[in-house]
Amino acid sequence: MQSKTTTITNDKRTGHTVESSWAQLAKKAMTPQDKSVSDALEAKIKSDAVEKKRKEHEAYLDRKRKEHEAYLERKERRERIAKEKKAQEDADYKLYVQHMWFLHGNNWYMNFEEGSSRENEIPEPFYDRVQQEIQEDYSVHYEMEAESEKNWKEKEAAKAIEKEKMKAILSREKYQKWKRQQDLEFYEEVDDYLDRGFCEMSEASWIMKQRESNGKIWLEEKMKNGEIVLGADGKYKYFGKV
Repeated sequence: MQSKTTTITNDKRTGHTVESSWAQLAKKAMTPQDKSVSDALEAKIKSDAVEKKRKEHEAYLDRKRKEHEAYLERKERRERIAKEKKAQEDADYKLYVQHMWFLHGNNWYMNFEEGSSRENEIPEPFYDRVQQEIQEDYSVHYEMEAESEKNWKEKEAAKAIEKEKMKAILSREKYQKWKRQQDLEFYEEVDDYLDRGFCEMSEASWIMKQRESNGKIWLEEKMKNGEIVLGADGKYKYFGKV
């Protein structure tokens, strides 16, 4: 039986295949109507390809937009949670600080310095904050101490200059009188300093008694409200209101 498979042969004169020759003949044989249909079909194929690419691009942009929106939503949620957590931690610490003030007064944190016997009494969430307060207090103390020493040296230097000046311009008798007056003013200044110190100590003692008394009432109220809880480990836990 003869095969129906199209056989492609080469034209030795032109180098073209018989099949391409047939395609050219068929193209030449097309009527204007056939060409119009062919052009319309080709235009539709191109249009469909362009439309497909457009839809694919729109789908890509839409997917990227949704991914970006989802990312922004996750970011906003993380930031909100972090902000809420920070606000709660600040409220808890504020409650703890108030409690410690009632117990120990100003500079209460110095009772819990790193390496001290009471260091472990600090609730774990507040440890770093307490140590930071201690370091800041030391920093301020050193600055004030340096400033005080500077002022004292300047004052002593001024006194020495004045002493030499008065010694040079006054008679021996008048100089001794001036010197006694300076000594008297110095002792009066010391007495005033001691009196103020005694008054401050008395005031501090009274404030401490009042603070301790008020602190007990305050603690009972906070524990009643559930803001402060005594844990099984014997340590207080703090749940400040935001």
